[in-house]
Amino acid sequence: MTPISPFGAFHHPARTRKSPMRPPRRHALAWAAAALLAAPSVQALDNFTSNTPVFVGAWFNGLFTEVHEFGSALDWAGWCNAHIGSQCSNHRYWNVVGNWNNGAVPGAFSDVRIEAGHTVRIGQYNSVYQGQLSGGGAAGALTATGRVELYGFLRVGNASFVDLHNDRDNNGTLETTGLLSISLLSSGAGRFLGVGGTTRVEAFAPSPVNGVFEPLVGGGHTLQFSGTSLSTGLAVSLQPEARFVNTGVLDMGGGFVRLQGTATFAQLPTFVNQGQLRGSGTISGVNFVNAGEVIVGSGQALGMFNWGEHTGRFGGGAGSTMSFSGFGTAGHSFAGDVDSLGAVNFGEGNHRVMAGFSAGSSSLYTDTLTFEGARPRTGRFDLGGGTVALRTAGGASINELVINGNFTRFDVETIAPLDLQRLQLLRGSFDVRAPVNLASSVDWRAPSANGPGPVAANWRWASTRRGVPCVRSAVHWR
Repeated sequence: MTPISPFGAFHHPARTRKSPMRPPRRHALAWAAAALLAAPSVQALDNFTSNTPVFVGAWFNGLFTEVHEFGSALDWAGWCNAHIGSQCSNHRYWNVVGNWNNGAVPGAFSDVRIEAGHTVRIGQYNSVYQGQLSGGGAAGALTATGRVELYGFLRVGNASFVDLHNDRDNNGTLETTGLLSISLLSSGAGRFLGVGGTTRVEAFAPSPVNGVFEPLVGGGHTLQFSGTSLSTGLAVSLQPEARFVNTGVLDMGGGFVRLQGTATFAQLPTFVNQGQLRGSGTISGVNFVNAGEVIVGSGQALGMFNWGEHTGRFGGGAGSTMSFSGFGTAGHSFAGDVDSLGAVNFGEGNHRVMAGFSAGSSSLYTDTLTFEGARPRTGRFDLGGGTVALRTAGGASINELVINGNFTRFDVETIAPLDLQRLQLLRGSFDVRAPVNLASSVDWRAPSANGPGPVAANWRWASTRRGVPCVRSAVHWR
């Protein structure tokens, strides 16, 4: 048999010299051709051709909706034109053999291309002409400069999408253990799964169902947003051990990022902000880490009901509210500045402020809050429960300190003085181990002030408690 190669036949039987002394000679190209034939075959590209659409028309006849499938574009177009108000579609399905250049549906190791101008749909459909189409697809690698509509399940190694519609109501699910890059998530929704995998989204459109960005991120998977979104609310659900990372500019839009399901402390999902996070909303049931900047505008409120270690900045406008609550004893620690013209409130957990702190007002109603950084400044501070420990080298400045809670304590352990305009000691204790300067007045109804530090009052000292207050500090007033 004559060997065949891309270069043609290289030795002809008639030209072969047979000699008992030496083997027949071959041209150099013949050796190359033989090596080429012996080499293992390389997986060819699977290109989506859109050659076999499924033509469907639906029309309400006054009693019920008729649904028809057509075998040709001509019959389909004629029927649609004849039935005013009909809804007609010609989807190109992934699992139709005729839509692929190689005459076969791609498999788990295929290298797939969806070129610009093509739209492929992955979803279950019972076709009259193509048979029962499954709702799943697979590829080793996928490059889609066209549009992909996911109404079922797609498992892929690495992929890039220019336009992905991951349908929410039909449980569109994209799974990878590699890297997915999505230029536009036009559905604003979908399920993203795959332990160890990462999905990067540059932009999204609001979900046509709820008008928000509502992805579900599976356990062990990371969803990263890298673009800019200033108007669409969030409805991000994270399963245990999932990760959501913002490296762009993202507005909460009054929405939420939260745990879906239940998790132990070790299984809590993580929300990392490395860019800029803005607006009102709630972050709950997750480990929230701010390594960038969080901005809560005037009149807005952001609740962080979780725990986290923060190296980034928190900023708030006038009339804004930032609320920090932990998970059991795990609270929030701040290695970056907190700077707000509004309210900064602390709830459950043991919280530490190791950088600058400035707030229009602040409060603590349970557990502990420790200041260890620069000199904190706040307007009114309400201590309604728990313990505040002031351990900064530069003291602190508080316009009005209100201590009003059973088993409540405010410990002054600084070297520099605590400067107060007004003190209301209603319930609890005031443990003074450093100088305290009172510029205006004190309303004293609690049992005692303790500690060796001096308390200097420049204006009015009023006791509304019956009897004589128990004072264990050096008290001076002028």
